[in-house]
Amino acid sequence: MKKITAAILILFCFSLIISCDQDQKSIMLSYKYISGTKLAYEQVLSRKVIVTENDSIIKDYTTTVTASVIQEISDVLDDGSATIKEIDTWYFETPSKDDSTKIEKKEMTRELMLKAQPNGKIYDIIFTDDEDVATKEYIKNIYEQGMPEFPSDKISPGQSWTQSTKVILADGTTMEPSTTYIFREFKKEKGYNCAVIDCEGTLVIPLVPDPNDTTMRTGIDNITTTGTIYFAYEEGMTVLLKEHWTINGKRKRLHEGKMAEYFVTVDTESEYRLTKYETPK
Repeated sequence: MKKITAAILILFCFSLIISCDQDQKSIMLSYKYISGTKLAYEQVLSRKVIVTENDSIIKDYTTTVTASVIQEISDVLDDGSATIKEIDTWYFETPSKDDSTKIEKKEMTRELMLKAQPNGKIYDIIFTDDEDVATKEYIKNIYEQGMPEFPSDKISPGQSWTQSTKVILADGTTMEPSTTYIFREFKKEKGYNCAVIDCEGTLVIPLVPDPNDTTMRTGIDNITTTGTIYFAYEEGMTVLLKEHWTINGKRKRLHEGKMAEYFVTVDTESEYRLTKYETPK
């Protein structure tokens, strides 16, 4: 019996060693772009929106937005960079401009060409649709500040990295929003071996005036974010992204012949989930 007990203890200790070794293994986080690969995602957002002006609430509503995101990889370069053609379609409800007590159902589609590096950095965005200047700049800032750029070395659970961006506001003030990413653990998600990465940070998004906007809207959105990324490190793709964003916007617009200040608060819960992954045969 002692031999059996000893053998069991040895096996148990050996299994602990294996388990600890697995927990501490290092991996390289990197997108693995292959020309012809197609991915599809479904996103569901719930938003609470409050707009105030002169200490009065002028809008207060909750809405749910669903979206489909279709991506196709092409033009992979020697350094692993690639072009991602992305088509986003949103389905949402919003108060009517003519009667705020009525809700209208709307659909909006946008097509982008993203130039991306294997570490996740988006180094160029090409808009194939006729987007206004303000929207283009807002999207570019979101991608620059809000997308993770993976470390250049292997990383293990428990390790973290922080990325910062300098933002110069219209008055010359320099802000430095940052986000910290923590590699929490390994976990299976939808059958994929994933690195689970928690993130927490801030974004500062200036609202650039649009020459075609008669209200001459300007301002700044201060955003706090928390989230969790499930990244399939063998395939090199995001499988699941859960996020919570709080936007506090301080804005101005032309109203009745003068610039009026107003405030926007948006509280958003979002889940972005892989629904299709198809590689070329």
